[in-house]
Amino acid sequence: QSKSKVPEVSWLRRVPPIIDYQTWRAHGGVQCHSRFVAPPMPAFGTQHNGVALPATCFNGTGEHHVFLISDWGGVLPGHNGNDGPEGHDHIAPADQHQSGRHGVDEWAQFRVAKQIKHFAQKYNPDYFLQAGNAFNPGGIETKCGAPISMYANTGQTKAIFEDIYNGPGVDGKQWLGVLGNHDYGGWMYIGAWDQAIGYTWGGLGSTGRWMLPAQYWNAKVYYEGFAVDYYFVDSNVFDALAPTDSNEYNLCNMQKVNTSSNHTCGHRGPTSPQDCPKWFKKLWAEQKEWLLWHLSESSAHWQIVVTHYPPMWGKEQWQAIARAHGIDLMVTGHNNVQEVHTPDDPLGFYKGWWGDLYTDFMDGTSWIVAGGGGGVISQGLPDGDGADDQYGFMILTLSQFSIRVRAISHGGQVRSEKLVRPRPPAAATPNFIAYLSPAQLRLEEPAKEGCGTKLSTFYLYRAAGAQTFKDENINAANLAGVLWYMHHEVVMVCPRKFGITHIRRLLVTMRNTCDLFKRTKTQFGPYTAFDSGRCTGEGCVSNYKTLGSVVGCQHIPYNTGVFAPYCEAPGCGPAQWYSFPGPCPSKDFNHKTKECIQDEPGGFCEAVTGKRDCTYKIQDAGEVYLDELYKTVSEGYSWDQFCQSQIEYNNQTDAGVGVSWWDNIYNASRCRGRYNAVVSKFKEKYPYRPATLPE
Repeated sequence: QSKSKVPEVSWLRRVPPIIDYQTWRAHGGVQCHSRFVAPPMPAFGTQHNGVALPATCFNGTGEHHVFLISDWGGVLPGHNGNDGPEGHDHIAPADQHQSGRHGVDEWAQFRVAKQIKHFAQKYNPDYFLQAGNAFNPGGIETKCGAPISMYANTGQTKAIFEDIYNGPGVDGKQWLGVLGNHDYGGWMYIGAWDQAIGYTWGGLGSTGRWMLPAQYWNAKVYYEGFAVDYYFVDSNVFDALAPTDSNEYNLCNMQKVNTSSNHTCGHRGPTSPQDCPKWFKKLWAEQKEWLLWHLSESSAHWQIVVTHYPPMWGKEQWQAIARAHGIDLMVTGHNNVQEVHTPDDPLGFYKGWWGDLYTDFMDGTSWIVAGGGGGVISQGLPDGDGADDQYGFMILTLSQFSIRVRAISHGGQVRSEKLVRPRPPAAATPNFIAYLSPAQLRLEEPAKEGCGTKLSTFYLYRAAGAQTFKDENINAANLAGVLWYMHHEVVMVCPRKFGITHIRRLLVTMRNTCDLFKRTKTQFGPYTAFDSGRCTGEGCVSNYKTLGSVVGCQHIPYNTGVFAPYCEAPGCGPAQWYSFPGPCPSKDFNHKTKECIQDEPGGFCEAVTGKRDCTYKIQDAGEVYLDELYKTVSEGYSWDQFCQSQIEYNNQTDAGVGVSWWDNIYNASRCRGRYNAVVSKFKEKYPYRPATLPE
C-alpha cells in the first residue's frame, strides 16, 4: 500500500495574540470578563479537558444574538485535506464538487459566509458557536502529537477561517466550539486535532477569536436578568469503531491508518488503531461524569450542550441525561443539512439509519442540526437562490424565557423561525412554577370579565371496560395520568383490573365558581377521589357546600419511584387527576336519595356558567382499545388461556411476558412512545377532531 502524502508544513513557535478585555463585578458580586478568557497555554491537547472558563458578561437590556454554524471549513486549492495521495479536485474552500453538482456546492462556504456578514450588520452577534468539522475533510493537514507551543503553518486557519469570516459585526467576535470527526482526520484519528485546540492560543494571522481550549469544557455567560451555561462535549466516540470495522467513517479504521507512516498521537493517545476505540470510550465516560455533575450544580436559566453529533447518536444516554437535568437545547452538526427541532413541532417520525424515531424523542429538549456550513457537500440538492435547507447558518436570540431560532439559508432566506423554551429538570417539583413561561403563567391569571374564573375546554381520559357510567361523581386524568394508572394498577394483574379494555377520551368544558376564585385565586378546586360515586377525600362534602360543585385537580410534584412522571412536557407531563362532583357526592350509588340529590345537585350542566351547580360539561370524544395498540386475547384465545403463561406487565421484572408494550416503566423514551402511540391512534380514528387540546 502506498503511504499518504501530506503537504510539507513549517513549524513556528506559537505566540498568543494580545487581546484587551475588561473585568468587573456584577450579577451579585460575580467577577465578569467582557470576553471569554482561555486558561494558560497547555503542553498538550488534552491538558485542559473539563476546564471551566471564567464567567463572561454581556451588558445591556436589548436583544442578545448568537450565530451558530457547523461543518463549515473546506479544502484549500492544491491541498489534499489529509485525504490520501490523490486528494480532492477542489477549486475553492468549501468546494465539495461531485459529478453533476456544480455552482452552489462549489462555493457553499463563501455563500454562507456572505450571509453571515450581511446578517451580522443587523444582529451584531455577541459570539459564535461552532459544532465541529472546521477543517474538512481531514483536519489540520499534519499529524497529531506535537507540543501545543508549536504551530503547524499549513495556511488553513488563515485562509479558511480568518480571511472568510470577517467584516462589521463579525470582527472580534469569538468562535466557541468543539471538534468534529473530520477535525480528528475524518477517516482516521491521526489528523492534527490538537492543533485545532492549540489555535486557541494563536498562530500565524490569528485575531484571537478562536476558543476551543480542550476536547470538553464549559462556560457561563451572564446577561441582564438571566444566565446561560454552555457545555462543549466531544461526541466522536460514536464513530470510533473496532479497528477491523471497514466503515468509511470509522476513526479507528486499521486499514486506513496503516496507509500512514505514523500511527500515534503520543503517550496522551490514541497510540494505535487498537487503542483508538478504548481511548474515545474513556474520553466519553469521563465527559459524562463531568457533565452530570455540572448540570446538577447549574443555577443558570439555560443549559445548552454544544456537540458534533446529533442526539440520535447515543440517544438513550442523551435522553437519560436530559431527563434528569433538564438540558434545554442541544447544538449539533455532522448531518450536512439545517434543521431545528422543538417539542412544539407536529408529532411525526424522524427517519434515518437509526430507524423511525418520534420527532419529540428528546422529550422537552430542543435540538438543532447546523451541518450546512458549506465545508462538506450537502445531503440534498441545493437551490440556486437558497430556497432550501442544505447550506446556511442559525441565529439564536436569547432571553430569559425563550430562545428564538432563525435558520438562514445560503441565499439569505429565513427558512424557519421557532421558539425554544426551558426544559425543567427531571419531573415537576414543588417549585415547578419557577419553570413556567410567561404564557403558561398567564393561564392562571384571572379572566378580565366577571369574578376572574375562566371558561376552559380540554381533553381528559378514563380507563374503561364493558360497564358504562354517567360522567358525574367520577375521576378522570390527563393522558399521562391514565397511562400512569394503567401501568401501576391495571395491566400488572391478569386478567386486567376492573376488566379494563380501552381508554375513553372526554371533551371537558369547565368554569369553576366565583366562591372558589375569591378564596384561592385559582381556576381549579381541591381534588377528591370518588369511590362508587361517593367523594372520599377529607372535608370534600363541606368543600362542595362552601365552594360549590367545583372541578378539582391534583398534580403530583414528585420525582422518584412510584410518583415519577409518566413523560415530560410539553403535552405529556406529570400525571394529573381531576374530580367531577355530581348529584349527592356524599353517598355512593346505592344510597343516593332524592332529598340528597336535591340538596347536592352536582356541577354537570349543558351550558356551563360557573354557577354553584353548573361548573362542567363532559362529552364523549372517542376511544382507543388496547387491542388496537398491541394484541393479547382474541375470539379463540381467552384471558384464562392468556394468563396461564403470559402477562402484560410484571412490576418485579419491569417487563411483560408475551407482550412488550408496557416494558420499562421509568424509561422516558418508552413512556413517550406509549403516549405518542395513543395520541396517534386517536388522530387516526378521529381525524376531524384535534389530536390534542390543552391539559
